[in-house]
Order: sequence, then structure tokens, then C-alpha cells
Amino acid sequence: MADHRALQELVLEVDNELMTRGLAFDAQGDNRTALRAFEASFLLTSSESSLVSLLGSLLKLGEPFLVAAAFRALREELSGSDTNDPSLAAELSAVQKKLDEADCECKARRATAKADGRPAPTLYTLGLSSNQQGDLKTAYRYFASAYAAQPSTSTFLSMLNMKLKSGALPVAELVLRHLDAALDAELAITEAEAEMAERKREEAAAAIKLLRAAQLATTLSSPLASAGLKLRASELADRLRAAGHVANQQGDLAEAHGCFQAAYTLQRQPADGISMGNMKAKSSDLEGAREDWVEVLAVADLELARAADEKQRPMRATAVGTDGGALSARSGVLVAAPKGSKLLTAAQRETVERKLAELGGAGDAARAGARPAVV
Repeated sequence: MADHRALQELVLEVDNELMTRGLAFDAQGDNRTALRAFEASFLLTSSESSLVSLLGSLLKLGEPFLVAAAFRALREELSGSDTNDPSLAAELSAVQKKLDEADCECKARRATAKADGRPAPTLYTLGLSSNQQGDLKTAYRYFASAYAAQPSTSTFLSMLNMKLKSGALPVAELVLRHLDAALDAELAITEAEAEMAERKREEAAAAIKLLRAAQLATTLSSPLASAGLKLRASELADRLRAAGHVANQQGDLAEAHGCFQAAYTLQRQPADGISMGNMKAKSSDLEGAREDWVEVLAVADLELARAADEKQRPMRATAVGTDGGALSARSGVLVAAPKGSKLLTAAQRETVERKLAELGGAGDAARAGARPAVV
């Protein structure tokens, strides 16, 4: 139990370090690195403060339309919270202040678009062409310029789709979750657009689950985490793994599963994920075993896709100037793979697939039901 508490304490320390570094990068004017730190913090803890900081970085990076929509969505979400919470009024006031700042930037961008004079349809067509070439960043800029010249729901959704495909999942999912409130007041949404947006939201939510489950390991394997925290995490994972084996030998399968799950959260070692499923199977929780083993395969597939994407990236960047993510077969959207994950060996993959086949759960149908491991 002490090591489980140590894990929770480590999560809080990692989050504190992410926010501290994000604020330092922000003060230095390094908005992109600050954005990465704030997004990692949000994926790790879902805190409103990290989301607001994340949106602040996006605004400084010149994305006022997306930021304004996100703050309207956040305002809508907070408005549905507990009205007896004394801090709610202050939170809503702070969000409204940030929204006002974003709206001012939106007005400035529209004035720039008017002075530029290029018609929205021309800009939109250029965006479509860039998207077809795989140049997501340029496509986003053209769609944003088209939206500035002539706001429309379809153009906004095209902007949002570029963000989804380039891996900006937390902000895009928030906007899609409260789309009616997020859109500019003068815009309406058709039934077809609403259905498409809901499909995209479901894809984003599925991808975010994988990213959240992997975020601690991803952060600990990145330059955003200090050497001291990385060492402590490695030592803690070793202790949890050892405790899991002891608990298994003693017949405490629930405790063993919890230990292996915590170690998997820290390092995403396939062996820990396989052990999680083994503990579920030994306790006759076959559905739980299937979910654990399916996740091991899903994370490994995502890591393979990320590795393949990194090999192709220099060639693609030379051709079209893009910097996309890896395609997750599970979610159907481009997401950043959890870099803390370790690749499955051929023997491990064969073992997992055999175990799933024995449960009658191999194949895509089983993978669609995967649930990420959580702390």
C-alpha cells in the first residue's frame, strides 16, 4: 500500500514539475515547449488550471478562433457544474476574461483577412489541397484564414479536423463535446455536421483514453521530467513489480493486479500488462483479462505506428513541410504514440494473441472494447 501511495505522490510531483516548467518556458517566450508541458499536465490530471494555461499558449501561438471556441466550451462545462461551489463564480469570471482576450484577437485576425482581400472560397480550396498532400499545418492555416475572411460552420469544422489529425486532441475534444456553445453565436450547425462532429468527438475521446493511460510514462521518458523523478519512478516500478509477484504467490490476485497495473502505468512494460491480464484470468475475470491484454496489443501497435511515422517524417517534411503524428488503428485518428512504451517482442505478441484466442476475444472486435489502465 505504501508504494501505491508513493505512486500517487509521484503523479502530483510530476504534474507540479510540468506546470512549473511550462510557466518558465512561457516566461521565456518559448510558447511551443510551454504548450507541450501544459498539455502533458492536462492529460495527466485533467486540471482546469493546466487547460487554461494550455489555451493561453495556443493564443500566443496565433490560434484565436480555436482558443475562443475552447473557452466558450469550457464556460458551458463550468456552467453545468455544482452551483453551490463557492469557487465557481471566480472560475467563470476568469474564463470569461480569457475569452474576451481571445475574442479581441479574433477581431484583429478578421481585420487582417479583410485587408488581405483573398476570398474565403479560394483560401478554403488551398486548405483542401494542403490536406490532401498531408500538410496539416498549412491546411490549418488556410482554413483559419478562410474562417477569418468568412466564418462558417463547415470551415470551422475543417479547422478542427486538422487539429484532430495533428494530435491536438484535448482542445478539439472539448470543443466537439460542447459544439453548439463553442461556435460563434451567428453560426448554426446542420444535422449532418452535428453527426460528423459527434463521430470525430468519439474518435478523439477514444484516443485520449490511450494517451491519458500512457501520459505518466510518456512524461517520465521525456526531457520535461527531471533526472531525479525519472530515477524515483524506475525504482518505484521495480518495487511494485516485485510486490506483484509476491502477492501472486500468496494468492492475493487483486493486490497483484494493482501492483502490475501501477508498474505498467509508470513504464508501459509489456510484461507488466501481460501480468495484469494473467491476474484477472486467474481470478476468473475473463472480461477484465481480455481488456488488459487488448490494451497491451493496442499500445504496442501504436508504438509501431509511431516508429514507422518517425522514419517517414524526414521524407514527408521535405515534400510537404508537415509534422504529423502516428495513425492509431483503434481510434482512426492521428495521435502521438506514448513514447514511454516498450515494443512487444515477437514471443510476447504471440503469447498475448494466443491468450486472447483462448478467450475467444482475438481480432478487431475485441480491440474496439479496450479500456486503458488507469492509476
